[in-house]
Amino acid sequence: MKKSILTAALTTLMAVFTFVACHSTKEEKLEDAQENLQDAKQDLKEANNADPNAASNNATADEWKAYKRDIELRIDQNNGRIQELKMKVKKPGQVLDNMREKKIKDLEDRNARLRAKLDDYKNDHSDWAVFKAEVDKEVDDLQKDLDDALK
Repeated sequence: MKKSILTAALTTLMAVFTFVACHSTKEEKLEDAQENLQDAKQDLKEANNADPNAASNNATADEWKAYKRDIELRIDQNNGRIQELKMKVKKPGQVLDNMREKKIKDLEDRNARLRAKLDDYKNDHSDWAVFKAEVDKEVDDLQKDLDDALK
């Protein structure tokens, strides 16, 4: 009996020591967070000081063509889905209310603005990474809204 109690006590004591040794203090966590913040600020400074005419800001001709084809395809698919939505709400027995009309019109307008934004892009004067991120987000948001509308 003594042996099992002693073993349990030693095991518990070892577990406590391990937990205390592995657990970092609040001060250590604060120091780590401050270091991470300083690193992030330095990275931001370097990014802001980068040459705006650097090659990384512009897409190559092949990148631009491939990206444009991909986005145009997605825009065309969105147009098809919008037409599908229009047909769905015009079926006999379904009443098209003003809210749904406005939603469909909004989706069409957003899709048209996306196409115009893509057509207006000048690869030699714009920041490629920012443009690509904005367009990708807009296309994804539009597709999500279309998914919701078609449910």
